[in-house]
Amino acid sequence: HAACLIEGADETFYATFIRGVADTMDGLDQRCRSGEGTSERITAAAGVALAYNCVLALLGFLPAAKLPESIVRYWIGDAIGITVMTPFLLLTAFRREFPQVSLESLLQGIAILAAVVVVFGITGKNQIQLSYVLLLPIVWIAVRFGFEGVTAGLLLMQVCIMVALHIGGIDAEDITNFQAVMVVLAVSGLAIGLLTSERRQA
Repeated sequence: HAACLIEGADETFYATFIRGVADTMDGLDQRCRSGEGTSERITAAAGVALAYNCVLALLGFLPAAKLPESIVRYWIGDAIGITVMTPFLLLTAFRREFPQVSLESLLQGIAILAAVVVVFGITGKNQIQLSYVLLLPIVWIAVRFGFEGVTAGLLLMQVCIMVALHIGGIDAEDITNFQAVMVVLAVSGLAIGLLTSERRQA
């Protein structure tokens, strides 16, 4: 009888554990799809960047003159991870099936590549001024495929921008500027995608 009780308790424990894990994953999935907490995470990233760089400065590893620039660079890098990488990875992890690649999605990918070529194919100071062109394909994807679709589009955009920066030999200041542009693109695209998904579910 004791063995049966122990076995029954084990089954109850594992069933409760598995149910709890499933509920947690569903909760994370819903929070990711709703975009909940994105602004809070970006704000927290700014605090972390500030604290980390201040510690480096106090320990003498970072000159005080470079402290503001370093804080901005670290914060922008973390913000890109929060707004671009995190939603895509979470949605991919929780996705039960992957959508088929359509002709429109291929055209959208080509549009992203074309936008990057337009911005980075022109030399001189006009590069950053043409960054608004990068928003056009992101808006197209967000309106047509909602929150899930725009996460993939933003990831492709980020990869293309990083490759273009590497090939073009852009200096550190311009890299930071384009990373800031990418954060704005990501926040704008996720917001439009979220509104599109909510309207379709209503």
